[in-house]
Amino acid sequence: MVLTLFMATLPSVTFSQNCNNGDHVKSVGGDLGYKSRGQVCEGLYESKISADFELVSLLFSPLPSFHDKAVLTVIAPKVANSLFRNGVKVTALSLKPRLYYRMDADVNTKTELAWPVNEVISKIELNYQNIGLFGWASKSTDIVYTPLYIRLDNEIDDADTSQMIHAVVRAGVNVETFVWRILADNLRSEAHLTQTRYAAGSPIRFKFEPPQITGDTYKIQLDAKPENSDDWLTQTLSIAISTNRIDIISEKARQRGK
Repeated sequence: MVLTLFMATLPSVTFSQNCNNGDHVKSVGGDLGYKSRGQVCEGLYESKISADFELVSLLFSPLPSFHDKAVLTVIAPKVANSLFRNGVKVTALSLKPRLYYRMDADVNTKTELAWPVNEVISKIELNYQNIGLFGWASKSTDIVYTPLYIRLDNEIDDADTSQMIHAVVRAGVNVETFVWRILADNLRSEAHLTQTRYAAGSPIRFKFEPPQITGDTYKIQLDAKPENSDDWLTQTLSIAISTNRIDIISEKARQRGK
Protein backbone atom coordinates (compact mmCIF):
# COMPACT_ATOMS: atom_id res chain seq x y z
CA MET A 1 0.00 0.00 0.00
CA VAL A 2 1.20 3.52 -0.76
CA LEU A 3 0.41 6.35 1.63
CA THR A 4 0.50 9.68 -0.19
CA LEU A 5 1.06 12.86 1.79
CA PHE A 6 -0.50 15.73 -0.18
CA MET A 7 1.80 18.57 0.85
CA ALA A 8 1.15 18.04 4.54
CA THR A 9 3.69 20.78 5.21
CA LEU A 10 1.97 23.45 3.09
CA PRO A 11 0.68 25.52 6.06
CA SER A 12 4.10 25.41 7.72
CA VAL A 13 5.74 27.29 4.84
CA THR A 14 3.12 30.04 4.68
CA PHE A 15 5.01 33.28 5.26
CA SER A 16 4.28 36.98 5.44
CA GLN A 17 6.82 39.75 5.49
CA ASN A 18 5.96 40.85 9.03
CA CYS A 19 6.40 37.33 10.48
CA ASN A 20 2.72 37.26 11.45
CA ASN A 21 2.24 33.55 10.81
CA GLY A 22 -0.39 32.88 13.44
CA ASP A 23 -0.21 29.26 14.51
CA HIS A 24 1.93 28.26 11.55
CA VAL A 25 5.16 29.31 13.23
CA LYS A 26 4.84 29.68 16.99
CA SER A 27 7.88 31.38 18.50
CA VAL A 28 9.42 30.09 21.71
CA GLY A 29 9.84 33.72 22.79
CA GLY A 30 12.97 35.38 24.14
CA ASP A 31 15.94 36.71 22.18
CA LEU A 32 16.34 33.51 20.16
CA GLY A 33 12.64 33.08 19.39
CA TYR A 34 11.33 33.33 15.84
CA LYS A 35 10.78 37.00 14.99
CA SER A 36 11.61 39.75 12.51
CA ARG A 37 15.34 40.47 12.22
CA GLY A 38 15.71 43.03 9.45
CA GLN A 39 15.45 41.31 6.07
CA VAL A 40 14.53 37.94 7.54
CA CYS A 41 12.24 36.31 10.07
CA GLU A 42 14.37 33.92 12.07
CA GLY A 43 14.65 31.99 15.30
CA LEU A 44 13.50 29.03 17.36
CA TYR A 45 9.90 27.89 17.26
CA GLU A 46 7.65 25.30 18.85
CA SER A 47 7.06 22.24 16.71
CA LYS A 48 4.13 19.88 16.74
CA ILE A 49 4.79 16.15 16.48
CA SER A 50 4.35 15.21 12.84
CA ALA A 51 4.92 12.34 10.42
CA ASP A 52 5.50 14.70 7.49
CA PHE A 53 7.64 13.56 4.57
CA GLU A 54 9.12 16.79 3.28
CA LEU A 55 11.81 18.61 1.35
CA VAL A 56 14.14 20.54 3.66
CA SER A 57 16.96 21.66 1.34
CA LEU A 58 17.57 22.31 -2.36
CA LEU A 59 20.87 23.97 -3.29
CA PHE A 60 23.25 24.24 -6.22
CA SER A 61 26.03 23.22 -3.83
CA PRO A 62 26.25 22.43 -0.12
CA LEU A 63 26.44 25.35 2.31
CA PRO A 64 30.03 26.57 2.74
CA SER A 65 31.71 26.28 6.11
CA PHE A 66 31.34 29.59 7.93
CA HIS A 67 32.65 31.37 11.03
CA ASP A 68 30.51 32.80 13.87
CA LYS A 69 30.35 36.32 12.40
CA ALA A 70 29.94 35.38 8.76
CA VAL A 71 27.32 36.83 6.44
CA LEU A 72 25.83 34.35 4.00
CA THR A 73 24.55 35.69 0.69
CA VAL A 74 21.47 33.93 -0.70
CA ILE A 75 21.00 34.17 -4.47
CA ALA A 76 17.87 33.06 -6.30
CA PRO A 77 18.32 31.89 -9.89
CA LYS A 78 16.30 33.12 -12.84
CA VAL A 79 13.03 31.23 -13.16
CA ALA A 80 9.86 31.61 -15.22
CA ASN A 81 7.95 34.76 -14.23
CA SER A 82 4.70 32.83 -14.47
CA LEU A 83 5.89 30.63 -11.59
CA PHE A 84 7.41 33.28 -9.35
CA ARG A 85 5.47 36.48 -10.04
CA ASN A 86 6.21 37.92 -6.59
CA GLY A 87 9.80 36.74 -6.30
CA VAL A 88 11.17 33.73 -4.49
CA LYS A 89 10.39 32.91 -0.90
CA VAL A 90 13.33 31.47 1.01
CA THR A 91 13.08 29.10 3.96
CA ALA A 92 15.93 27.68 6.04
CA LEU A 93 15.46 24.86 8.55
CA SER A 94 17.56 23.04 11.10
CA LEU A 95 18.47 19.52 9.99
CA LYS A 96 19.25 18.49 13.55
CA PRO A 97 16.42 16.41 15.05
CA ARG A 98 14.57 18.18 17.88
CA LEU A 99 16.21 21.55 17.19
CA TYR A 100 13.38 23.68 15.80
CA TYR A 101 14.97 26.60 13.98
CA ARG A 102 13.81 28.32 10.80
CA MET A 103 14.41 31.42 8.72
CA ASP A 104 12.02 32.96 6.19
CA ALA A 105 12.63 35.79 3.72
CA ASP A 106 11.70 37.12 0.29
CA VAL A 107 14.20 37.61 -2.52
CA ASN A 108 13.94 38.20 -6.25
CA THR A 109 16.25 37.22 -9.08
CA LYS A 110 17.76 40.73 -9.34
CA THR A 111 18.82 41.11 -5.70
CA GLU A 112 20.72 39.19 -3.07
CA LEU A 113 19.77 38.43 0.51
CA ALA A 114 22.35 39.14 3.21
CA TRP A 115 21.91 36.61 6.03
CA PRO A 116 24.17 37.18 9.08
CA VAL A 117 24.70 34.02 11.12
CA ASN A 118 25.48 35.85 14.38
CA GLU A 119 21.81 36.76 14.94
CA VAL A 120 20.74 33.23 15.84
CA ILE A 121 22.67 30.44 14.12
CA SER A 122 26.00 30.89 15.89
CA LYS A 123 24.23 31.22 19.25
CA ILE A 124 22.54 27.84 18.94
CA GLU A 125 25.68 26.18 17.58
CA LEU A 126 24.10 25.20 14.28
CA ASN A 127 26.81 24.56 11.70
CA TYR A 128 26.77 24.49 7.91
CA GLN A 129 26.20 20.73 7.79
CA ASN A 130 22.96 21.02 9.75
CA ILE A 131 21.13 23.77 7.82
CA GLY A 132 18.71 23.16 4.98
CA LEU A 133 17.66 25.92 2.59
CA PHE A 134 15.29 26.10 -0.37
CA GLY A 135 13.38 28.59 -2.51
CA TRP A 136 9.69 28.24 -3.24
CA ALA A 137 6.48 29.87 -4.39
CA SER A 138 2.80 28.95 -4.05
CA LYS A 139 0.98 28.25 -7.30
CA SER A 140 -2.71 27.38 -6.94
CA THR A 141 -2.77 24.45 -4.50
CA ASP A 142 0.78 23.38 -5.29
CA ILE A 143 4.24 24.58 -4.26
CA VAL A 144 6.98 25.06 -6.85
CA TYR A 145 10.53 24.81 -5.52
CA THR A 146 13.79 26.23 -6.83
CA PRO A 147 17.38 25.52 -5.81
CA LEU A 148 19.39 28.40 -4.37
CA TYR A 149 23.02 29.40 -4.41
CA ILE A 150 24.74 30.42 -1.16
CA ARG A 151 27.92 32.49 -1.11
CA LEU A 152 30.06 33.17 1.97
CA ASP A 153 30.58 36.88 2.70
CA ASN A 154 31.91 38.54 -0.49
CA GLU A 155 33.72 35.50 -1.83
CA ILE A 156 33.09 34.29 -5.38
CA ASP A 157 34.06 30.65 -5.77
CA ASP A 158 34.08 29.58 -9.38
CA ALA A 159 36.25 26.50 -8.85
CA ASP A 160 33.33 24.10 -8.56
CA THR A 161 31.87 23.49 -12.01
CA SER A 162 29.40 20.83 -10.88
CA GLN A 163 25.95 20.98 -12.42
CA MET A 164 24.48 18.83 -9.65
CA ILE A 165 21.68 19.95 -7.37
CA HIS A 166 21.94 18.88 -3.73
CA ALA A 167 18.67 17.90 -2.05
CA VAL A 168 17.71 16.87 1.48
CA VAL A 169 14.41 15.38 2.60
CA ARG A 170 13.26 13.91 5.90
CA ALA A 171 10.42 11.85 7.29
CA GLY A 172 8.74 11.91 10.67
CA VAL A 173 9.13 8.14 11.00
CA ASN A 174 12.02 5.68 10.81
CA VAL A 175 12.77 4.84 7.16
CA GLU A 176 14.45 1.68 5.92
CA THR A 177 14.28 2.23 2.14
CA PHE A 178 14.32 5.47 0.13
CA VAL A 179 13.71 5.78 -3.62
CA TRP A 180 13.72 8.85 -5.88
CA ARG A 181 13.30 9.47 -9.61
CA ILE A 182 12.85 12.44 -11.96
CA LEU A 183 9.64 12.87 -13.96
CA ALA A 184 9.48 15.34 -16.87
CA ASP A 185 7.50 15.45 -20.12
CA ASN A 186 7.71 11.84 -21.30
CA LEU A 187 10.74 11.17 -19.12
CA ARG A 188 10.59 8.74 -16.24
CA SER A 189 14.16 8.35 -15.01
CA GLU A 190 15.70 5.27 -13.49
CA ALA A 191 14.74 4.78 -9.85
CA HIS A 192 17.58 5.52 -7.43
CA LEU A 193 17.24 3.26 -4.40
CA THR A 194 18.96 3.55 -1.02
CA GLN A 195 18.45 0.77 1.51
CA THR A 196 19.78 2.53 4.56
CA ARG A 197 18.00 3.06 7.86
CA TYR A 198 17.22 6.69 8.60
CA ALA A 199 15.95 7.59 12.06
CA ALA A 200 12.83 9.77 12.25
CA GLY A 201 13.72 13.38 11.50
CA SER A 202 17.18 12.56 10.17
CA PRO A 203 18.28 14.15 6.87
CA ILE A 204 18.14 11.95 3.76
CA ARG A 205 20.58 13.43 1.26
CA PHE A 206 20.83 12.89 -2.50
CA LYS A 207 21.97 14.85 -5.53
CA PHE A 208 20.93 14.92 -9.15
CA GLU A 209 21.46 16.63 -12.47
CA PRO A 210 18.33 18.49 -13.66
CA PRO A 211 16.81 17.16 -16.90
CA GLN A 212 17.25 18.98 -20.20
CA ILE A 213 13.65 19.81 -21.07
CA THR A 214 11.71 22.62 -22.75
CA GLY A 215 9.08 23.17 -20.03
CA ASP A 216 9.19 25.40 -16.97
CA THR A 217 9.12 22.62 -14.37
CA TYR A 218 9.93 18.98 -13.78
CA LYS A 219 9.03 16.71 -10.88
CA ILE A 220 10.86 14.54 -8.41
CA GLN A 221 9.00 11.56 -7.02
CA LEU A 222 10.10 10.51 -3.54
CA ASP A 223 9.14 7.19 -1.94
CA ALA A 224 10.10 5.99 1.52
CA LYS A 225 9.29 2.69 3.23
CA PRO A 226 8.82 3.15 6.97
CA GLU A 227 10.45 0.67 9.26
CA ASN A 228 8.20 -2.29 10.16
CA SER A 229 5.47 -1.16 7.74
CA ASP A 230 4.42 -1.89 4.17
CA ASP A 231 2.63 1.47 3.81
CA TRP A 232 5.05 3.51 1.68
CA LEU A 233 5.18 7.28 1.98
CA THR A 234 5.28 9.13 -1.32
CA GLN A 235 5.73 12.76 -2.24
CA THR A 236 5.99 14.43 -5.65
CA LEU A 237 7.75 17.80 -5.79
CA SER A 238 7.51 20.38 -8.58
CA ILE A 239 10.92 21.93 -9.36
CA ALA A 240 11.39 25.02 -11.51
CA ILE A 241 13.85 24.95 -14.38
CA SER A 242 16.39 27.57 -13.36
CA THR A 243 19.73 29.12 -14.15
CA ASN A 244 22.46 26.81 -12.96
CA ARG A 245 25.13 27.63 -10.42
CA ILE A 246 27.88 28.47 -12.91
CA ASP A 247 25.67 30.97 -14.75
CA ILE A 248 24.85 32.65 -11.45
CA ILE A 249 28.51 33.01 -10.47
CA SER A 250 29.48 34.34 -13.90
CA GLU A 251 26.68 36.91 -13.90
CA LYS A 252 27.47 38.15 -10.38
CA ALA A 253 31.18 38.39 -11.22
CA ARG A 254 30.34 40.37 -14.38
CA GLN A 255 28.16 42.79 -12.40
CA ARG A 256 30.92 43.38 -9.85
CA GLY A 257 33.38 44.04 -12.66
CA LYS A 258 31.39 46.96 -14.05
